[in-house]
Amino acid sequence: MKRKFLFILLIIVCLPMLFSCGYTQQEKNNISQIRYNVFYGEQNGVCIKAFSEEREYPFINDGVACNRENFVIVKVLNEFNPTKITLSFNGQTYASQGEYNANTNSVDYSFKVKRLPDKEIVVETETNSTKTQITCKSMLKSDTITPLTALEKVNKEQSDFVSCLYENGEFKAEIYIRLIVENGYNFYYVGYAQGSNKITAFLIDGVSGEILAGKS
Repeated sequence: MKRKFLFILLIIVCLPMLFSCGYTQQEKNNISQIRYNVFYGEQNGVCIKAFSEEREYPFINDGVACNRENFVIVKVLNEFNPTKITLSFNGQTYASQGEYNANTNSVDYSFKVKRLPDKEIVVETETNSTKTQITCKSMLKSDTITPLTALEKVNKEQSDFVSCLYENGEFKAEIYIRLIVENGYNFYYVGYAQGSNKITAFLIDGVSGEILAGKS
């Protein structure tokens, strides 16, 4: 009985360490972007990709994470004409003009929203008086790990690197976690931004959490 009691006591003492080994509260507080979902839809030759995320505003790589707010980022792909769009989901409706993004050959829109969408969004585009309505479905798979689990996986595998981001006990970076969907597969991008556009990033498998590539 005494041995059993000591075993239980040992588990209780070790629990905080077991649950904090993936990431510390400091690191969690320094997450400045979490992309939870990716949506895609097309209609009449108009292709839409959208991202549902929490992010700091303004979104700047300065190594310091500010409070996150809800945003939906919409891209009208393979388009360069000024296009007005209306975004609708869960009883919410937003309208905006976009800006051309030469890097992705798309017109991009950023909406600050009350709540993030879940399963789908509806985007109505208007270009040269032509309107097209597109229903965009979530591309997040049921077996994909959560963003925080993705962070935990990277921190465990890259513990030496993460420890180098501490200075006098303070975490000196902000963290980006982005769901990525390519060819029907889910991945995560986990980036450690240290200011002045310096980022060390890892691409991980969305199911196993295995690190597939790294770049700094």
